[in-house]
Amino acid sequence: MADGRVHVAEAIEALHGLLTSIVSRAQYPEGHPTIQRADEAATATFGRALGKLSEIVVALVEGELMINDRPMPELRDRMPGFPDALTRHGIECLVFLQGIEIAEVTTLAESLAGPTDPADPRAARERITSTLGHVLVRFVALRDVDRSEYDREEASRREIEPLVVKILEHVGVQMRARGPIDQAFVRGVAATIVESVDARKFVLRTRRFDEGALDLAGHSTNVAVMSAAIAREGRLSQAVTVEITCAALLHDVGELLLPEALQGVPEPLLDERGQRYARHHPLLGARALLDAGCPALWVATALDHHRGVDGRGYPAIEGSVPHEGTRIVSIANYIERTRIPLGDAVESDAPEAAVRAATLLAGRYFDKAWLDVAVRAIGIFSPGMVVELTDGQPAMVTRVNTRDPLRPEVRLLFGDDAGMRVDMSAWDVRERKFERSIVRLLLPRAGARLESRFPPSDEEE
Repeated sequence: MADGRVHVAEAIEALHGLLTSIVSRAQYPEGHPTIQRADEAATATFGRALGKLSEIVVALVEGELMINDRPMPELRDRMPGFPDALTRHGIECLVFLQGIEIAEVTTLAESLAGPTDPADPRAARERITSTLGHVLVRFVALRDVDRSEYDREEASRREIEPLVVKILEHVGVQMRARGPIDQAFVRGVAATIVESVDARKFVLRTRRFDEGALDLAGHSTNVAVMSAAIAREGRLSQAVTVEITCAALLHDVGELLLPEALQGVPEPLLDERGQRYARHHPLLGARALLDAGCPALWVATALDHHRGVDGRGYPAIEGSVPHEGTRIVSIANYIERTRIPLGDAVESDAPEAAVRAATLLAGRYFDKAWLDVAVRAIGIFSPGMVVELTDGQPAMVTRVNTRDPLRPEVRLLFGDDAGMRVDMSAWDVRERKFERSIVRLLLPRAGARLESRFPPSDEEE
């Protein structure tokens, strides 16, 4: 708790620096050295604060400031000009991201210092959103957006992931008791996932690793959705796709049988001994599903999803290659895991890096034909991801573009055009370039995940 207060204090110091830059523009002429020094100092304080915080979120709620979800009513008296500047430009929220540069501080301070132009009230807004790469802005206009369509698209994920939590809780209990697994329940959830894929309404949750947090439900849900999308794009039947989706939901259940300290921890964060133990989870999961009387594909996928078509993964089994359905789940599992940021690392190119890494393994570890299908089915930037566009606007990916995985359909999130769908493949004939492109992935705040708890083993009880 003390660390949290210290970090918020540093965020407040950064905002004081920004306010100083704003005020200096009212006291000194343009180009004065004092303004330059104020901008440099503000940039330095943001750098120090964002070295310890993944982001600084400043919101204006009913006239009072909140910083990283903490109400700070005392700041209205301590920083009287700052709320007024936000109100004057109709800004509800500012999000400062790691990497902010002095040019961005200068632009923001100049914009907030000036009055709104009655003849062109959008001018300051457009300047802010088009030039600031590390500052996201939410304007008051967002209140007027009808979010019903967005909510309908999100509904499937919000309904499915809690069901996956229940599946894993049930499987965890039954594995320890060596009892049967409710296969009808698993198939019912899998069928719902396939229906959302067929309706092109599937949404993935952008995850990040939080140390000590077991997010197996989030991972399993994403892998199941991705596997279903790949199978359907590859023209597999609905019945076969449902079985592959079931296998994907349960592919990592062996994690529940590992020591608690290893559960859900990405392999790069484990020492050599921990990696050796963690690599037993395919065997543990396959044996448990076999004992529970599960179908062969579910068992085989739990066993083989890390083995690769060349058999050089783990566990090492010579003389056979994984089932076609397992190869699909293996691709989905790898891409989902590889694009997860570890800790507070900012890897905004993770979606592209994950697909590049998988492509380097095509024909060896991965089935090249199915990897090509996977890129068409889930794209580089998948539905549900929040991205930054070249004009500075944040947007959520809503549909995959099977012709160009880098140019999905997106929906703008902030500003006067919030809620508008944008086709990223639109071409500007005069400028001979695409009207908009995706610059990078915007990561969720650390801790933004679905909580899940699994019952302890009999020994632990």
